[in-house]
Amino acid sequence: MSPPVDKQSAKDFMLETLSRITVEELEQIQADLDSKVERMQAHVEEAVTGRFTRQSLQGLLRCVFATRRRAKRIQAHYSAEYFAQRIARLLEEDPPVEQRFQTFFNAFPKIDPSLRYDLTSEILFFSRPKHYWLWTRWIWDPRTRTGSLPLVLMEPLHLEGQTEGEIYRKVGEAIQSLQEIGRSREIPSFLQSPFGVYTYLACVYVIYTYTVLRMRMTQEFNKVMPQLPEFTRRLLGIYSLEEHKHAS
Repeated sequence: MSPPVDKQSAKDFMLETLSRITVEELEQIQADLDSKVERMQAHVEEAVTGRFTRQSLQGLLRCVFATRRRAKRIQAHYSAEYFAQRIARLLEEDPPVEQRFQTFFNAFPKIDPSLRYDLTSEILFFSRPKHYWLWTRWIWDPRTRTGSLPLVLMEPLHLEGQTEGEIYRKVGEAIQSLQEIGRSREIPSFLQSPFGVYTYLACVYVIYTYTVLRMRMTQEFNKVMPQLPEFTRRLLGIYSLEEHKHAS
């Protein structure tokens, strides 16, 4: 059973989001996410067809927000060939995705666990966005029990699981519930666009972060925090597309 969404909270966050970002900025984010899909699909294709190089791995790792600054460290532990083999298996049709997710996750013990589930889900989602979904620390961090997704759910306990693969499946069910209410007139949103729900969840996380920082930090520190559009783009890994071009 999919977890119920707190419609009032979802609506409040949506209205706050739309007061901080323009429709044009939202549309550009969607277009840049399309470009990220193209880059990820190109790297995945190289892995599946045996053309995956060290440069390919560097480009893939730098496409992912969580691993972009740790790409060289990760490459010191794992070869491009090793990554290519695991990526190919991750994207096979069988077994069920939560099992493939867990197998890929377990294959990289020298990478921090939170980076591993970010990396695994981004490879899945950005290579086949119509089939898979995104799970990152800013969406749901099971260690700290924080993230944007529990802020719009009635019962965040639905996100807990015994394994990373199980959590991935539950996050997908919650995201599907959120997409469903996007069809409601009660929620003025862009949730029905291909990447709308993830852009929305990134905005929710930014708004929540701003609220927490205002209470804990000095006014001078708050002034240097990036604005919502920039912060959102950073979370989604599309802040500097030129970097991706040169890294690919």
